[in-house]
Amino acid sequence: MNERNKESLSALMDGEADELEVRRILNQLDSDDELRKKWTNYHLMGSLMRDESFDSIDLTQGINKALDGDSVLNTGDE
Repeated sequence: MNERNKESLSALMDGEADELEVRRILNQLDSDDELRKKWTNYHLMGSLMRDESFDSIDLTQGINKALDGDSVLNTGDE
């Protein structure tokens, strides 16, 4: 994992990443195991600090679909 990816992931986790950076880092998560591990650890640490339970569900596909404008929620009202 390079320094740029570390900084981008940190910005994403802090809510400071722009849309292009979000897309780039989410695409990198598919091919970079070290980056994916850091992503998981950041979420785990955040959950622990907020006293939340942590479930290791992979949300990246749903996030990518939402960014692409695809519907990811099924409310059952259709």
